[in-house]
Amino acid sequence: MVRYLESRIAAGQLRPVANVRIAARVIIETCTTWAVHIKWDRSPEDFDPAVARDEVVAFLVSGLQR
Repeated sequence: MVRYLESRIAAGQLRPVANVRIAARVIIETCTTWAVHIKWDRSPEDFDPAVARDEVVAFLVSGLQR
């Protein structure tokens, strides 16, 4: 993920970030939370997994767009 972000930032496709390793970790942890950990949520809420997926992707992408 770090190499991917570095290459996209260098190509001007993503905005520069202060710390690429932290940005990569945020992406990984956010995806892991919604793909895995949410199944064991102590306060579960009803949601459509497809909508959640789309929102997570939109949220992460909007934070990295130029």
